[in-house]
Amino acid sequence: PPPMPPPAAGFAAAAVSGRRSEAPTPAASRPPSAAAGHRSRPGTGVPAAGSRPGTSGGEKVCCYQCFRQVYLQQAELVEEGAGALRHFCGGACADGFREALAARGARARELVRLRSAVLEAEEGDS
Repeated sequence: PPPMPPPAAGFAAAAVSGRRSEAPTPAASRPPSAAAGHRSRPGTGVPAAGSRPGTSGGEKVCCYQCFRQVYLQQAELVEEGAGALRHFCGGACADGFREALAARGARARELVRLRSAVLEAEEGDS
Protein backbone atom coordinates (compact mmCIF):
# COMPACT_ATOMS: atom_id res chain seq x y z
CA PRO A 1 0.00 0.00 0.00
CA PRO A 2 1.16 3.58 -0.61
CA PRO A 3 2.39 5.52 2.44
CA MET A 4 -0.20 7.62 4.25
CA PRO A 5 0.24 11.39 3.83
CA PRO A 6 0.69 13.40 7.04
CA PRO A 7 -2.58 14.69 8.53
CA ALA A 8 -1.80 18.31 7.66
CA ALA A 9 -1.26 17.39 4.01
CA GLY A 10 -4.60 15.55 3.92
CA PHE A 11 -6.33 18.57 5.46
CA ALA A 12 -4.68 20.94 2.99
CA ALA A 13 -5.70 18.71 0.06
CA ALA A 14 -9.30 18.61 1.31
CA ALA A 15 -9.33 22.39 1.72
CA VAL A 16 -7.96 22.92 -1.78
CA SER A 17 -10.40 20.54 -3.41
CA GLY A 18 -13.32 22.13 -1.54
CA ARG A 19 -14.52 18.90 0.09
CA ARG A 20 -16.37 19.26 3.35
CA SER A 21 -15.61 17.19 6.39
CA GLU A 22 -18.08 14.37 6.90
CA ALA A 23 -18.22 15.02 10.65
CA PRO A 24 -21.30 17.09 11.57
CA THR A 25 -20.78 20.52 13.02
CA PRO A 26 -21.34 20.73 16.79
CA ALA A 27 -24.56 22.76 16.42
CA ALA A 28 -25.93 20.45 13.72
CA SER A 29 -25.36 17.34 15.84
CA ARG A 30 -27.43 18.66 18.75
CA PRO A 31 -31.21 18.42 18.92
CA PRO A 32 -33.04 21.72 18.25
CA SER A 33 -33.85 22.22 21.94
CA ALA A 34 -30.17 21.88 22.92
CA ALA A 35 -29.06 24.16 20.10
CA ALA A 36 -31.46 26.80 21.38
CA GLY A 37 -29.83 26.74 24.83
CA HIS A 38 -32.33 24.49 26.64
CA ARG A 39 -31.05 21.67 28.80
CA SER A 40 -32.14 18.15 28.00
CA ARG A 41 -31.93 14.86 29.79
CA PRO A 42 -28.91 12.89 28.55
CA GLY A 43 -29.71 10.46 25.77
CA THR A 44 -33.33 11.51 25.34
CA GLY A 45 -33.32 14.93 23.70
CA VAL A 46 -36.31 15.77 25.91
CA PRO A 47 -35.98 19.03 27.84
CA ALA A 48 -35.55 18.54 31.57
CA ALA A 49 -38.49 19.49 33.75
CA GLY A 50 -36.31 21.67 35.98
CA SER A 51 -33.66 20.88 38.52
CA ARG A 52 -33.64 17.76 40.65
CA PRO A 53 -35.53 18.00 43.94
CA GLY A 54 -33.38 19.37 46.71
CA THR A 55 -30.68 20.79 44.44
CA SER A 56 -31.90 24.36 44.18
CA GLY A 57 -29.70 25.54 47.05
CA GLY A 58 -29.11 28.99 45.65
CA GLU A 59 -25.94 30.74 44.62
CA LYS A 60 -22.66 28.84 44.62
CA VAL A 61 -19.22 30.25 45.39
CA CYS A 62 -15.74 28.76 45.01
CA CYS A 63 -13.60 27.90 48.00
CA TYR A 64 -10.69 30.36 48.13
CA GLN A 65 -8.29 27.55 49.10
CA CYS A 66 -9.24 24.46 47.04
CA PHE A 67 -11.68 26.00 44.46
CA ARG A 68 -14.45 23.49 45.26
CA GLN A 69 -17.94 24.90 44.67
CA VAL A 70 -20.14 25.27 47.73
CA TYR A 71 -23.48 26.91 48.35
CA LEU A 72 -23.12 30.44 49.69
CA GLN A 73 -25.27 29.59 52.73
CA GLN A 74 -22.87 26.75 53.69
CA ALA A 75 -19.60 28.60 52.99
CA GLU A 76 -17.36 29.58 55.87
CA LEU A 77 -16.28 33.23 55.70
CA VAL A 78 -12.89 34.58 56.76
CA GLU A 79 -12.01 38.26 56.69
CA GLU A 80 -8.66 39.14 55.18
CA GLY A 81 -6.84 42.39 55.82
CA ALA A 82 -8.74 45.33 54.33
CA GLY A 83 -12.19 43.87 54.93
CA ALA A 84 -12.07 41.39 52.05
CA LEU A 85 -14.23 38.34 52.76
CA ARG A 86 -13.02 34.96 51.54
CA HIS A 87 -15.31 31.94 51.12
CA PHE A 88 -14.22 28.43 52.15
CA CYS A 89 -15.80 25.01 51.78
CA GLY A 90 -15.11 24.05 55.37
CA GLY A 91 -12.97 24.40 58.46
CA ALA A 92 -9.90 22.65 57.07
CA CYS A 93 -9.52 25.08 54.17
CA ALA A 94 -10.35 28.08 56.36
CA ASP A 95 -7.77 26.99 58.97
CA GLY A 96 -5.14 26.46 56.27
CA PHE A 97 -5.82 29.98 54.98
CA ARG A 98 -5.59 31.47 58.49
CA GLU A 99 -2.24 29.72 59.02
CA ALA A 100 -0.93 31.00 55.68
CA LEU A 101 -2.17 34.50 56.55
CA ALA A 102 -0.40 34.38 59.93
CA ALA A 103 2.82 33.13 58.30
CA ARG A 104 2.62 35.92 55.70
CA GLY A 105 2.19 38.51 58.49
CA ALA A 106 5.12 37.08 60.46
CA ARG A 107 7.33 37.16 57.34
CA ALA A 108 6.33 40.78 56.65
CA ARG A 109 7.26 41.77 60.23
CA GLU A 110 10.58 39.94 59.90
CA LEU A 111 11.37 41.76 56.64
CA VAL A 112 10.58 45.13 58.25
CA ARG A 113 12.93 44.27 61.14
CA LEU A 114 15.72 43.20 58.75
CA ARG A 115 15.34 46.33 56.60
CA SER A 116 15.51 48.60 59.62
CA ALA A 117 18.62 46.77 60.85
CA VAL A 118 20.30 47.24 57.46
CA LEU A 119 19.37 50.95 57.40
CA GLU A 120 20.72 51.46 60.92
CA ALA A 121 23.98 49.72 59.95
CA GLU A 122 24.32 51.96 56.87
CA GLU A 123 23.69 55.09 58.95
CA GLY A 124 26.30 54.00 61.46
CA ASP A 125 28.89 53.57 58.67
CA SER A 126 28.33 57.11 57.32
